[in-house]
Amino acid sequence: LSEAFQISTLDKFLFMPTNKIDIQVTGIDTRALSALIIELNIARRNVSAYPDGHPVIQAALKKVLDVYNELMITKEEIIIGITRDALMIENAFLERSNLVYRDFASTLFEKGIAALILHKGPTNDELTVFSRILNMKRDKVFRAGGIGTIWKAAGIKSLDIRPIRYDLFSTTEEATVKTGETVLSGEDLWERFARGITQGILDPEGSADSLPDPELLAA
Repeated sequence: LSEAFQISTLDKFLFMPTNKIDIQVTGIDTRALSALIIELNIARRNVSAYPDGHPVIQAALKKVLDVYNELMITKEEIIIGITRDALMIENAFLERSNLVYRDFASTLFEKGIAALILHKGPTNDELTVFSRILNMKRDKVFRAGGIGTIWKAAGIKSLDIRPIRYDLFSTTEEATVKTGETVLSGEDLWERFARGITQGILDPEGSADSLPDPELLAA
């Protein structure tokens, strides 16, 4: 079997058990959103596996464009929150056991992306560049100045990101952290942060009043 067939079949096999997102989201076609996530993941892998302009890449990108445009018919913007291994829409997690969602989330998270924002009108070239960015090694991203710098230089308009502000973080070796009488796990804090990102609660300039405590979040 060709590598492209294996990539496409693997993602779709992993996706088949539900074939939908297990949450209700007002005004969003969840079936189209599910399809977009899987097609973006396939396109990302194909861009990595084949030379520029290869028919397999073009076919994968066409599928992404078709599903993307269908999804955005009634929406001007969709914000997808990112955690280490999960995706969020409107304060709710997508199916956390879905391996395709987990793979896509971890790829975005590794690059320092806290939220992915979809707008109307993607182009073939933009989706290609997006896939190339996601295929970059983590250390290369940070050597280039971080995902925000790379995104700005790429000039992608139809997709935007909210980067993780690593400069606000400090570290601790504690497994759990306390705030007042409450003990929070790192996962709880990060999920709260991701929800704030998707809902636009956090100040994009990183105001200390609008962010979770950086030390707690870093922990």
